Amino acid sequence: MKVLRRLGIAASLMMLVGLMAGPVAAKTTNVCPLFNDVDHNLNLVGDCFIFGHVDGNITMTDGTLQIFGSVDGNIRKTGSGDVNVQHPGSVTGNITEHGPGSVRALGTVTGNIEENGPGGVGTGPRGGTVIGNIEENGPGNVGVGPSGTLTGNIAENDGGRVSITGTVNGNIEEEGAGGVEIKSTGVVNGNVTESGDGTVSVQPGGLVTGHIEQ
Repeated sequence: MKVLRRLGIAASLMMLVGLMAGPVAAKTTNVCPLFNDVDHNLNLVGDCFIFGHVDGNITMTDGTLQIFGSVDGNIRKTGSGDVNVQHPGSVTGNITEHGPGSVRALGTVTGNIEENGPGGVGTGPRGGTVIGNIEENGPGNVGVGPSGTLTGNIAENDGGRVSITGTVNGNIEEEGAGGVEIKSTGVVNGNVTESGDGTVSVQPGGLVTGHIEQ
C-alpha cells in the first residue's frame, strides 16, 4: 500500500509539473487552406492560402503562399513558388525568399524583405505598403508600383533593375548591371546611388529629394 501511495504521489507531481510547463510550440503541416487562427509555427509544403491569423513563424518549401489574413512572425520560403501578401493581408515580421520565386506586397509588410534568387520584390500594381528594407541579392528586379509605399531602403545587389512609380521614403542603391528608373509618378525621399554598370533615369514628373550618384 505504501508503494502504491508513493507511486500515486509521484504521478500527481509529474502531471502538475507538465501543467506548469505549458504547451509545447508545434509545427503543423497540411493545414491549408487555413481559415482558423493558430498560435504556433507552421511548416508548409506546397501551395497555401491563409485567411486566418498566424501567431508564429512560417517555413515553406515549394509552393506559393497567399496571405489574405495576418501573420505575426517571420516567413522563410525555399524552392519554387512565390510569397504574396494580398490586400488586406498583413505580415509583421521579416520575409526571406531562397529560390526562383518572388515576393509581392499588395497588403502591408512591417519588416524586411530579402530575396536571394532569380525572382523579384515588388509592391502593387495597386497599393501595398512595406515598412522595412528590401534587399535583392539575385538577378530579379525591385519595383514599388503605383500607390505603393516603402518606408525603408532598397539594396539591389545583382543584375536586376529598380523601378519606382510609387513612393520610397529611404535610399536606393543599385550595384549590378541593372539601373534605377524613377517613373513620372515616382517619388524618392532619399538618395539614389548606382555603383554598377547601370544608369539612373528620372522621368519628367518624377522626384528625388536627395542626391543622385552614378
